[in-house]
Amino acid sequence: AELRAFVESEQVEIVNLRVTDLNGITRQLSLPAADLTDELLTSGLGAGMSNYPGYRTIEASDMRMVPDVSTAFLDPTTTTRSLNILCNIANADGSPFARCPRGILRRAVERLHAAAGHGELMALPELEFYLFDDVRFATEMNRSTYVVDAIEGRWNTDRDEGPNLGYKFQRAVSQHAAPPRDHLYEVRSDIVRALLACGVPVKYHHHELGGPGQVEIELAFQPALAAGDHLQMAKDIVKTVALKHGKTATFMPKPLFDEAGNGLHFHLYLTEGERSLFFQEGTYGNLSDLARYAIGGLLAHTPALMALTNPSTNSYRRFGPGLAAPMKLFFSVANRSAAIRIPGYSMTPTAHRIEFRMADAIGNPYVTLAAIVVAMADGIERRMAPEELGFGPFDTNVYDLPEAQLAAMKQAPQSLEEALHNLQEDSGFLTAGGVFDEGFVGTWVDLKMKNEVGPLALRPHPYEFALYYDR
Repeated sequence: AELRAFVESEQVEIVNLRVTDLNGITRQLSLPAADLTDELLTSGLGAGMSNYPGYRTIEASDMRMVPDVSTAFLDPTTTTRSLNILCNIANADGSPFARCPRGILRRAVERLHAAAGHGELMALPELEFYLFDDVRFATEMNRSTYVVDAIEGRWNTDRDEGPNLGYKFQRAVSQHAAPPRDHLYEVRSDIVRALLACGVPVKYHHHELGGPGQVEIELAFQPALAAGDHLQMAKDIVKTVALKHGKTATFMPKPLFDEAGNGLHFHLYLTEGERSLFFQEGTYGNLSDLARYAIGGLLAHTPALMALTNPSTNSYRRFGPGLAAPMKLFFSVANRSAAIRIPGYSMTPTAHRIEFRMADAIGNPYVTLAAIVVAMADGIERRMAPEELGFGPFDTNVYDLPEAQLAAMKQAPQSLEEALHNLQEDSGFLTAGGVFDEGFVGTWVDLKMKNEVGPLALRPHPYEFALYYDR
């Protein structure tokens, strides 16, 4: 009744019920505001989901979108007065659907809390993406091509822009740029205004390292399920506001060769009252045993974890020396070449945290965060000390190490296919406690191999023509 009164007072015209498929794409059903009844809010709205990858086949596709009224927000990006409500996915009989992404994350957090014995998980995502002015791509029998353009691109220094006013970025020099060099300040500011209007808290925004259009919006710390919701909302808002500015946004991990890629770093800690349970003065990095075990679980499972946190073939093009993407599995204080960084500026009893730097935003935010959380939980349950497992700490820039020393360090997967194989070998940490259902990994691997890894392997690459055509 309270929500329906709000709908009436705000003159809402359309209510959008939203869910997320396994690939992280938002789906919605839109209904006239007058049809928002108490029964619908309680029991949900029937929907066929056979075309949602990994959910249900066509002969058993009837599901329900069940609104979580606590997530309702007025959409600031639409002309139509619209209220969006995030939903849980239920079976046709109303029972919980095991692969509902919000449900997976909720169970993951419950498992972590049980493993730790106390505290609440807080998460802060750093959302990196590119804003381009034009994108064109095609894959046909006789051609395979892509072209992107950005007004900041160094390739446009001599282009007739009627007139060309300059301020183009050379390679990897644009982090924290200010206007007029930063062409995207107003776009980001409008995105942040929209996020705040939806109730998504923002820490700050800035231009990122990748010159031609790479930016970052860092959200604020929130309880983990809220962080998942806000991350999904943010991806949609970023894309929508960008379009209104005549831009196109992409979370592809590596849209440009030889420029920085897009990551999704997560800052994480358990809190109790005003205290971080990851803090213990006098240890390496002021890390408590709880934090050390969480780190151990994360690093031990990262080779499998990345099949979920870096779930595209493009994800693995992001990793390489010189572009702030980690390649080796270790932890360290204030070290951005590490897979897990202990931020040096927050080593206090109230704010101490860890930063997992491997993930990207191309996938489903709930699944990504849930996988990270259960790896932490497994580490705590099994008291997995990272030092004893060979994960450091190493307080050095690994990009400058000799090859012999690099070879001795534990390596992250270098392809999606490798990560999927690792996931098949190491999936028990996901299914323990029923967080992910027993058939999830098989379905995930099958979807990725058949729809992404396999088809890409069959197609000639443009660079192969440069290498081999005239031999």
